[in-house]
Amino acid sequence: RRHTRFKCDWSSDVCSSDLWYDGTGAIGGIVIFGEDITERKQMEAAARASEGRWIREEAARVQAEAEAHRAEFYADLSTELAQSLDLQPTLQTIASMVVSELGDYCTITALEADGELARVALDCRDLSMKPVLREIADRYEMSGLSSRQLVQEIMQEGAARLIPEVTEALLRSVSIDDAHFQLVRRLGIRSTMLVPISNQRIVLGVMAVHRSSPDHSFDSADLSLAQGIADRAGQSIVNARLLQATRAAEARFA
Repeated sequence: RRHTRFKCDWSSDVCSSDLWYDGTGAIGGIVIFGEDITERKQMEAAARASEGRWIREEAARVQAEAEAHRAEFYADLSTELAQSLDLQPTLQTIASMVVSELGDYCTITALEADGELARVALDCRDLSMKPVLREIADRYEMSGLSSRQLVQEIMQEGAARLIPEVTEALLRSVSIDDAHFQLVRRLGIRSTMLVPISNQRIVLGVMAVHRSSPDHSFDSADLSLAQGIADRAGQSIVNARLLQATRAAEARFA
């Protein structure tokens, strides 16, 4: 009687079997058929490795482009800030560039020379919403979702706050009355960031950035960019106040 040994590597072969019957109809054994698919598996593994390399290379390319774009934005911002050392025009420039690059609404609140908080700049992508944003700021001393109390808390803590999703419940919680709620709701804010404006660890104000798109919530990368902008705003505030002090001194001795 002849016996044949068959070795099957289940990880690399496709096997099938069938019963073998002898002349009497009794089972005489099992016939096993095998197909070596080692080469196919190797090709599939190579394809997966190639796809993995492409994904990593694509991620690296996207990151490099984002970093290059950010560096270009910072360069443009520095160029614009160099056009004026006056405080209000400088911060208005920052608010406008934030709207063009990062969010749909931006308001900047800063400490005045007497230590009081004051809104010094605001802007929005949709100009038809500017009167609404201004009414909220003037009537309720708020910039979008950031109340005066919240701004003071951020200035005391010196830490940014990221709210990826703004719900209607949150809108109601920050609204002073129903009229205020309706105004804020008209802005359609879906995501927000509140970032301290600092210079040498001294908090000088707060920049609030809001986004109305439901499909693009703010994330940690957006917060990092906003903080970089706020740091440059801090230096601009210091430069503007130094200019004001110099002008005041010159006026006294003129």
